[in-house]
Amino acid sequence: MSLRRKITLLFVLVNAITLALIVASVWFEGRRIKTRLDSDRGLIAARSADVLGLTFKFDMERELAKLLESESAGRRFDEFEAALAVSELSYWDEDPMAREMLDRAVLVRLAPLDVNRFNPRRRLIFERGDRDQLDKADLRDRLENAAGIVREPLADGSVLVYGMMDPEIARDWGFVFKTRRPEPFGFQSAGMVRTLLSIMVPGTLVLILIFYFYFSSAVLRPLAAAESAAFRISAGDYSGPLEDGDREDEIGRVAAAMNQMMAELEKYRDHMLGLVSEATERFREAEQGLVVAERLAAMGRIAAGIAHEINNPLGGILNAINRLGQADLSEERRHKYHELAEEAVRRIQATVQRVLEATPRGESRVEDVLLGRIVDQAAGLLAHRARSEGKELEVDVPGDLLVVGDAHELSQVFLNLLINALDASESGSRVTVRARQTTEEGILIEVIDQGAGMAPEQRERIFDLFYTTKPGNKGTGLGLGIVHNIVTGHGGRITVESEVGVGTRFEIVLPRRRPQPGGDEARD
Repeated sequence: MSLRRKITLLFVLVNAITLALIVASVWFEGRRIKTRLDSDRGLIAARSADVLGLTFKFDMERELAKLLESESAGRRFDEFEAALAVSELSYWDEDPMAREMLDRAVLVRLAPLDVNRFNPRRRLIFERGDRDQLDKADLRDRLENAAGIVREPLADGSVLVYGMMDPEIARDWGFVFKTRRPEPFGFQSAGMVRTLLSIMVPGTLVLILIFYFYFSSAVLRPLAAAESAAFRISAGDYSGPLEDGDREDEIGRVAAAMNQMMAELEKYRDHMLGLVSEATERFREAEQGLVVAERLAAMGRIAAGIAHEINNPLGGILNAINRLGQADLSEERRHKYHELAEEAVRRIQATVQRVLEATPRGESRVEDVLLGRIVDQAAGLLAHRARSEGKELEVDVPGDLLVVGDAHELSQVFLNLLINALDASESGSRVTVRARQTTEEGILIEVIDQGAGMAPEQRERIFDLFYTTKPGNKGTGLGLGIVHNIVTGHGGRITVESEVGVGTRFEIVLPRRRPQPGGDEARD
């Protein structure tokens, strides 16, 4: 997962967890407040009833005082006049507390002979069930025994409040009212949560977008540029400095350091390329000298076989010359010895030609080379040795296979491989060289012996210069290293498979096309 996704996911998770904690806190706090309000609702209703009772008593005393002024002159209201006067009081419509909290209300006048009830408004008339609870005897008993204002909670949550007026203001007048049943509080924690979510979720999304775009432009984009620059540096491309090098924060300092590093690496690379080029040229010169030295060493090892190849025909030539000097030699015998001498000279000429072709002369030259001819030359130089040691040398290379390379260097490859194969083989064993075309681009050559084979640790070092598995002073350790360099220098590859007690197989793949200046390749 990319850093961009990780940081965005982390930011979203942190905000989601924070939002969830806030919502849970609001929810539980709302539930706690609602529970507390519900538990305090009865107490609030009772206290409100007390306040309303006092206020109601005070206001009604004031209003009744106005109506009863005439009574102080000796005149009393009859029941009709009293009811009419009570109904005309503006208190019932103008007092906000009375309109809000009164559910039922009645004014009572305790006459000596009767109890008179006066309902102020139709909406405040006690219903039948309420009226049954307010019979005259019960009202008289309640009001006469009331000490101040009495409050009685009812089963439905409402409160019944009653009491007598101040006798100095409104003698024999009392009141009874019932408050409205308190409604459950409209406080809902779910509503608070919805409101909170409707505000915080869009705000969080906006905050995430702002953070994402800012972080992307301020951090992630420079990091991506630094990553791209690091890959370019690993590929050897030191061009294109980072654009954030002029920033003054940590990102800018990193970019400036990378720009400076790229500049220093480019200078160091150019310097090292010059040194490597010079060292490569020296190595090539030394390697060419090693190739020549190894070729001469190989020629020295097969010199005895070459001398024997020349010595036998020379003996035949001397014998033929001696016989040709005899006077009594017949013409037929003379002609026969002449042919034998000529054949011996041609054999010597062929042997010398093989030596000359295997010997470097002048600079190397890359050209189309017949693979079979090179292998035959190498095998011909070693044929006498193979026969003398009782070993079989088998060559299976088609004569029309063409490879691209230097004939003398390729001759050195097969000469070294065959010498090593013969050195590793016992009398009666076989050394095989075979080749075939594997693809349009390559020729596969195999050199196989039935010798002692090599252990894995020997096989891993077989192409190292100056490493040899031959006992004593028989090997220089240069042959296979030079073979490897020649093959790879020709654009080919060489591998080895070997098993102790079974033998060794060298596999060489050489190109069969010559590269052209335009990049195309010439086909055979």
